[in-house]
Amino acid sequence: MQVGSSSGKQLTDADVVNRVRTLSGSSGKRFESWTGIRPADRNIIFRGLGLRMARSGIVSFVVVGGYLFAIDKVLSE
Repeated sequence: MQVGSSSGKQLTDADVVNRVRTLSGSSGKRFESWTGIRPADRNIIFRGLGLRMARSGIVSFVVVGGYLFAIDKVLSE
């Protein structure tokens, strides 16, 4: 879910959850308050993580492969 803010920056689910937790004033254990990640929020944050990692890997492969292919074609002429 993408939510716009007044600054124009796109907020992720984790940002929204973190802001709600901050505004509600609830305090947690030291690690939870330092990271802003609570056990109940982990499913929201990590949902689709594998898909994002795979998409990032494919895009990196295409960009680097395209660059190397272009360099190979330019230098072979």
